[in-house]
Amino acid sequence: MAGPFSGVASSSGPAQSSRLFLNRRALESMARSRPAAAALALGAVACLLAAASTAVSSAPRRRGAPPRGASADTYAWTRPAVVALGDSITEYALIEGGWWRGFAGNYSRKADCVNRGLSGYNSRWALAAVDEVVEAHGPLMAAALVWFGANDAKTPGTGGPQSSVPLEEYGQNLRAIARKLKTAGKQGRKGGGDDDTGPGDNGGRGNGLGLNKATPALGASRWPAPSEDEGPAVVIVTPPPLHEQMWLERMNARARSEGREDFPSSDRLNSRVDAYAAEARRAAEDAGAAVADVHRALTAAGAGRGDDAARLFFSDGLHLSPMGNAVALREMQRALGGTAAAPERLPVHLPTFSQVDANDPARGTFWPLMERGYGPADAGAAAEVAAAAAA
Repeated sequence: MAGPFSGVASSSGPAQSSRLFLNRRALESMARSRPAAAALALGAVACLLAAASTAVSSAPRRRGAPPRGASADTYAWTRPAVVALGDSITEYALIEGGWWRGFAGNYSRKADCVNRGLSGYNSRWALAAVDEVVEAHGPLMAAALVWFGANDAKTPGTGGPQSSVPLEEYGQNLRAIARKLKTAGKQGRKGGGDDDTGPGDNGGRGNGLGLNKATPALGASRWPAPSEDEGPAVVIVTPPPLHEQMWLERMNARARSEGREDFPSSDRLNSRVDAYAAEARRAAEDAGAAVADVHRALTAAGAGRGDDAARLFFSDGLHLSPMGNAVALREMQRALGGTAAAPERLPVHLPTFSQVDANDPARGTFWPLMERGYGPADAGAAAEVAAAAAA
């Protein structure tokens, strides 16, 4: 009968790793009849694999080359940004049970997720404030979520902050916000200007992503870079439905705590939210943005029915509970999954610890990344590290 190591073929060297083929049936038979012998056999296998690994890792390596098993276009020197711009539903996503933890977790070590949730804001105010997002994150922006409408759809003249915005203006505001975000990212990606002489050669204002003519795209093997005329992925999120009775209860609880009379009806109605959700879909189509249709998904799940079961989707009738946030997160992931900024398409930020040259991390790992166009915002810095690496 063939032994457990029959068919073993091994070799070692800088360009070839050892290969080991086990006779699975023989090993299983040995494990049943002679467990001690099987344990020794497995120990021998481990020793052979360790020896092979040592032989390969100790082989000579060209100075300055990336570590074995790593490809310089698999990693990024600079992390892009994914920005969420919205109202309190976005701001409150940061608390326990919110959708932010799952959202940002998907981009772990691939992008910096920025929460620009602004409680009480509507699309009109967001349009005036979006320049802050553009200035802070535009050059590195891979994607942006835009989630307004809950306050825009508030019934006019119902007391409290007058955040309601006419339906037509709401759609125009969303289109304008999307255009600003796309334009900001496009300008940042142009890097070196007309001649595109190097990574981010833009008077020190480059984006560090190397998305220009002269340098390879960031993580080209895993993130298909947008064209020169294309900006970051923009996703417009539709406003969620309401639980009107639950929200009215919350309104009245606050009124009583302040010594005021109860409200006769809710200041927010699903009939208005439905129209604003439809307008958000139209705005996304016109602006060339993706849609995360949270309104449709929650409605299909029963959140808009107004019964006791629907309460499970809300914390107060307007803001979402963990169950509602889970539905919202799924829709945002689905929308981003069809873009170049999908988490699985983004490269890992810097090589993993097992692929860093422990003896010479600068020359062996990080400088090659910079030389290949993944990083320094200043072209002069790129020249310096290239000269040092060649020294």
